[in-house]
Amino acid sequence: MADTNPGAIDATGVPLNIDHLRPRSRGGSSRISNPVLACVPCNQSKGNTPVEVFLAHRPERLAKILKQVKTPLHDAATMNSTRWQLTEALGTLNRPVHAWSGGRTKWNRSAMGLEKTHTLDAVCVGRLEHESGDAIVRFPQQVLVAKATGRGSYARTTPDRYGFPRLRRARSKQHFG
Repeated sequence: MADTNPGAIDATGVPLNIDHLRPRSRGGSSRISNPVLACVPCNQSKGNTPVEVFLAHRPERLAKILKQVKTPLHDAATMNSTRWQLTEALGTLNRPVHAWSGGRTKWNRSAMGLEKTHTLDAVCVGRLEHESGDAIVRFPQQVLVAKATGRGSYARTTPDRYGFPRLRRARSKQHFG
């Protein structure tokens, strides 16, 4: 992306963020052609502004970014060929192996009239013969999310708000006094 400093061309040696050319809050997706790398100041100053508006005063920079986005998807092609080689290698293990594209998942989800969520995508993976009556009849209304909350007072130190050790705890525990 463009730096907030008008003299800067490309950011080097600075932390980068993932930014979306078309912001997700404005209907953009995380498909391979939408996310780009941007330095933190640019990402923060762009916010949820479309890249065409954000770089309207720098048309040559905008053209360079849009040209990079439209380059052929060599990485996606590599992943597809790797997927098929992996499927063939696993097939030699005398176990059933099935592979399909994300398009199959999307088609199943659309045919069932389901919304786009990671959970429902996991339910829609695979081959369904809709014409012969295959259907997804049950799917989760709510997903359980488990979160690790730590080890209680087992830790030997008490960290400060930055995670650095602040206090050393006693090695012996007292249980109910």
